[in-house]
Amino acid sequence: MKENPKDELALAKGMMKANFSKLLLFWTVRLVLMVNDLIQPFLVVHFIDWLQSTEPDTFETISWALFMALLVPVSRLLHKVIWEHFCFSMIECGHMTHTSLKAMLFAKNLRMSNATNKDFDQGQISSIIMGDTGRIWTIIFEVTNYIEAPLNLIVAIYFVFQNIGWYGLIVVLKTLAQFQAGYLREKTESLVNKERGEKHQERMKHINESFQNIKGIKLYGWENKFLDKIEKIHEEEVSLQDKCMLRNKLHDMLNGSLDIFMPLLIYGLYVANGNPLDLSKMFITNMMLGKIQGGMHHIRHLMNSWFDLEEALERLNKFYFSPNIQKDLVNKKESATCDSEYSIKVEGNFSWGVNGLDKDEKRK
Repeated sequence: MKENPKDELALAKGMMKANFSKLLLFWTVRLVLMVNDLIQPFLVVHFIDWLQSTEPDTFETISWALFMALLVPVSRLLHKVIWEHFCFSMIECGHMTHTSLKAMLFAKNLRMSNATNKDFDQGQISSIIMGDTGRIWTIIFEVTNYIEAPLNLIVAIYFVFQNIGWYGLIVVLKTLAQFQAGYLREKTESLVNKERGEKHQERMKHINESFQNIKGIKLYGWENKFLDKIEKIHEEEVSLQDKCMLRNKLHDMLNGSLDIFMPLLIYGLYVANGNPLDLSKMFITNMMLGKIQGGMHHIRHLMNSWFDLEEALERLNKFYFSPNIQKDLVNKKESATCDSEYSIKVEGNFSWGVNGLDKDEKRK
């Protein structure tokens, strides 16, 4: 950071560099588990094909089908055990790294105070140290998601088109529409929540004002005026909350309805045009439809996480590189009256660090 203070990703790069070997192993394991997750539906499809087959069974076909069927729960169990083991290892590594980063910022906080720096209050400093540092480690922990989510999405779309042809385009258009609707929903919610926050702050301001001046309010009989004003603001706040809740419920109902009727629409059009549809094709298509939907939601989550990371890094870098004393607190200029070469002009809160006289000096 000291080499290039303008690099906003310096803290994240430093954390990655300090734990690169562990992170590389964890990312590799995650990619392997992702491939295992993509393979599992095809193991089930192989078993379904064996059940639907009209050919006479042999010992080899029966053994192979049973092996595929048993391989699914075994692979899921191994997936769970390996994931939990490496997750615990990375949580431990993240806790140590997070603690080191917080210690560095706490040391910075000890070198500055409200008397020496007016740019940050204690609440902002606490939010930066405890909150923003956690966001940085979280994004490092999820770096592989920026590879996994697009890769899962591409593979799922490929197999959907391979199984049902261009009817899969309906799924892609529906998913893109849901993605845009989700973005608009989050944007609207953020604006409503901002307005609710302003109403809440205004209400608390009037409550605090009434408490601090309770004697004067009682003396002049202004209780009802303050109560009416506070209740009116509270009603506006509750109204905004109800509107936001109703909008979210309608949005969830619409999304749930689309998820239910979309497979019926796709398979209905597919069969109505004379295309054969069997159980294995339906199974693999349903699995890939779920991966497409989950992949689009995951990508939106990753976009929001990246924007949160940029904001957190901006606040953190601004705090870490802020001066430890007030700007222009000490001005050094040439002295015109003293014998010394320079004189010092002090403006603001300043201390020379004198702790008082020693005991021996006090006795004298």
